[in-house]
Amino acid sequence: MIAAGVGRRGRAGAGPRCRRRRPRRREPPGLPRLRAPRPRRVLPRTVRRAVHRARDLRVVLLRGRGTGPVQRPRRVAQPLGRRRGPRPPRPLVHGRPHRGGAAPVTELAPLLDRARSLVRGGGRAVLGITGSPGAGKTTLAEALVRALAAAPPEGLGPDGVAHVPMDGFHLADVELDRLGRRERKGAPDTFDAAGYVALVERLRRDADEVVYAPAFERTLEQPVAGSIPVPPAARLVVTEGNYLLLDEGDWPRVRPHLDEVWFCEVPAQERVRRLVGRHTAFGKAPDAAEAWVATVDESNAALVEATRARADLLVPTGTPYA
Repeated sequence: MIAAGVGRRGRAGAGPRCRRRRPRRREPPGLPRLRAPRPRRVLPRTVRRAVHRARDLRVVLLRGRGTGPVQRPRRVAQPLGRRRGPRPPRPLVHGRPHRGGAAPVTELAPLLDRARSLVRGGGRAVLGITGSPGAGKTTLAEALVRALAAAPPEGLGPDGVAHVPMDGFHLADVELDRLGRRERKGAPDTFDAAGYVALVERLRRDADEVVYAPAFERTLEQPVAGSIPVPPAARLVVTEGNYLLLDEGDWPRVRPHLDEVWFCEVPAQERVRRLVGRHTAFGKAPDAAEAWVATVDESNAALVEATRARADLLVPTGTPYA
């Protein structure tokens, strides 16, 4: 028998047992209390697993229907799995996705087949080859033209392929002196970019006439006008230069006139070695050649490397072409 006024556990006035109420959550001063919206599921329901690291959590702040301050709902952290969604397209190495560390190209066969495929419908195609200074652009272009002249695309003769370098559009030293840019010769603004665009447009227009292009004489370090004839029979023109994919100045006007652009890449150490050897061979002292490469060529190379992802094909050029 239980005495009156005594609870079930013997405490006077206790009455029936009640649950302990949690204290209300207090909001920081100045922030009105808002009802937390019902949290939405961040990821689809998967097999639950223990989360051991903070980087496996995703914290999401949800805003209520009103325009008030954002409040953090409870229990919105979810385990994060690896995303398997679509990735942005990557440049190709001989038709396959480039995954880095590709072996150097030692034969021209796949490149020749791809170059021949650009010549279709009887129109003229223009293939661009770009890359940093010393990456092997001229070597690749000359090898392509030589091999295609020996085994031209179907229906073309030996003069069906032409080579037009961009270097012929260097500004002359006298103009660089006037502009105060001779010590940065080779930078994007030391070329006649608009003139190069006009030449490429004229080549694509495919009129029945010989088109003359300038060349760059390494011995003189000067451009020479009217040195390269492109006959009307040329159905494939290979042009090469540093800034075919650059997106500043007049250079963005070049890409729409090119059917494809291939990017030559080579390890930086090898590229620097080639540049120093080139400058030394054309008259610079070894110390001056190394200083020029470090201060001028490498700055230009950084600009060119930033355009790599815009190329249609990556061509590692670690070894010379036969």
